[in-house]
Amino acid sequence: MLDGIVDQLYDTGSQASATSARSGDRKKKWKKFVESLDAICWQVLNFIKPGELKTVTETVKTLEEHFQSAQVLGAEVKLKAECTQTGMKDAYQMHFVNQLLNSYKGCRSLATKIAALNQAQSTMPEQTMSPV
Repeated sequence: MLDGIVDQLYDTGSQASATSARSGDRKKKWKKFVESLDAICWQVLNFIKPGELKTVTETVKTLEEHFQSAQVLGAEVKLKAECTQTGMKDAYQMHFVNQLLNSYKGCRSLATKIAALNQAQSTMPEQTMSPV
C-alpha cells in the first residue's frame, strides 16, 4: 500500500516538472510603456505641494519658540515634532538645543535634572540663532 503512494508521488512530481519545463520554453514579450514628459511632470507636481512662504519675522519667532520649548524638561519629542511640522531647523541653533537636551540625560532624579538644565542654560551665549 505504501509503495503505491510513493509511486504516485514520483509520477505526480515528474508530471509537474514536465509541465513546468514546457511553460519555461515560451517567452512572453511585453511592450514597454513609455511615459511622456508631460505625464511625468504632472505626477511630480501633484505629489509635491509647496508650502506658504514665510517672512523673516515669522521664521525668527518660530525659532525662538523652538529654543524656549527646549528649555523645558522632557521636551525633546515635542521639539522634534514642532521642527517637522513647521519645516524650520537652524543648524547653528540646534547645537545649543542639543546641549540643553543632553545636559540632563544621565540624571535620575527631578532635582538633579533641573539643576543640570539650569547649569546648561547659564552657560548659553546671548545669541543662539544663526547670525546670518
